[in-house]
Amino acid sequence: MITTEIIKNLNPCKNRLENYLNHYRDVTFTYGEFISLNKISFEDKIWVLSKLMSLENLVLFSQNAIQYSTRYADQYTAKSAAQEAAQNAARYASQVESRYFILNLTLNYL
Repeated sequence: MITTEIIKNLNPCKNRLENYLNHYRDVTFTYGEFISLNKISFEDKIWVLSKLMSLENLVLFSQNAIQYSTRYADQYTAKSAAQEAAQNAARYASQVESRYFILNLTLNYL
């Protein structure tokens, strides 16, 4: 579950924390509910989830996002909406891959 206290403990920058508090101050979310919020940027959602989820779950989540976006892209009436969904999934996957690479690099030098 994602709560305001958990968000605060992640030490986000001031303006992004204020945005969260203005819209969702007293609400608790599951990860799935959080990723669907409309008043939080995609990048901020990914930042929060990357801090809270295990690496294994992040990889699974990114794989599911890619599969979802490609499987349902043809159902969008506007081509740009399908392209945006695929780009968001690819961007998320690359962020997860970067985190995994850094983690492996760190572990190899310890």
